[in-house]
Amino acid sequence: MAKVKNHLVSKGLSGKVGKRLVFRQLRDGSTVLCTAPDFSHRVFSEEQVTHQSRFKQVLAYAELTAKAMSLYAKLAPTRNTNAYHLALSDWFNLPVIQ
Repeated sequence: MAKVKNHLVSKGLSGKVGKRLVFRQLRDGSTVLCTAPDFSHRVFSEEQVTHQSRFKQVLAYAELTAKAMSLYAKLAPTRNTNAYHLALSDWFNLPVIQ
């Protein structure tokens, strides 16, 4: 893994180059060039599969609700976000009505 600080060419680079190289930005401002991770042999546990299934339901709920309920569209600009993300956050943290 190569680690570069304050280099004119590589400073600010991030992302994948081809299928083998990845540029990453670290918190100290340095750029790291490394090989891309290989997740092709990953095996998920039963709990992870269950969680992924539940999360897919959450995403579907947020997509439908953001389109169907105009309240999210009205609130979104006041909170610097979009209606989809508001609906998504409401699923995880139910709003409190006072």
